[in-house]
Amino acid sequence: MYDVKRITLNDADLMEQLLPKLRDRVFHVTTREAWPCIEASGRILASPPESVPRCDNAGLRHIGHVSLCDLRSLAEGNLQHALDAYYFLDYRRESRGPVFMFLTKSAIEDVVSYQELKDRINSLKKLIVPFVEAGHAGDLPLEKIAEVLVVEVVRSPTPAYPAEL
Repeated sequence: MYDVKRITLNDADLMEQLLPKLRDRVFHVTTREAWPCIEASGRILASPPESVPRCDNAGLRHIGHVSLCDLRSLAEGNLQHALDAYYFLDYRRESRGPVFMFLTKSAIEDVVSYQELKDRINSLKKLIVPFVEAGHAGDLPLEKIAEVLVVEVVRSPTPAYPAEL
C-alpha cells in the first residue's frame, strides 16, 4: 500500500520547494478533487469519465495510455521547455492543488517513454508534452503506486508562473 504525504505550499514556492520532490521520479498528476475517485476505484483510468476535466487533444488517452511525467535524467533546458508547455506543478489553477502519484520501481519497467510515443502521438495530430510525458498502457492499478503527495496550494491573487498571465 502506498504512503500518503500532505504538504501546503504557496504558489510562488512551487518551483523551489515542490519541483525537487519530483525530480528523478515518474508520476501521474491529478487534482485534489479527482483524487478521491481514483482512490475509490483503485486505479488510474486510461479513459477517465466525462465528468473529469480533461484536454480533448491529449494524445495518450487516444491510444489507451495513462499519462505520466517522467523526470528521470532530464536536462534542465528540456525541463523548462516541458514546464512552459504543461505546468504540472499546478496545472489546474481552479483546483485546490495537485496530487502526485509516484510509481513503484517495478511499475517503472512498464513505462513507455516520450521518445517511444512522440511520433505515434504526433501522427494522430494530438498533444504530447515535450520531453517529460510518458505513458502506461491501460489502467494503472494503485498497487503500482509507492507514494502519494497531496499538495494544498495557497494561491496569491496574481499567478506565480508567467505562462498563467
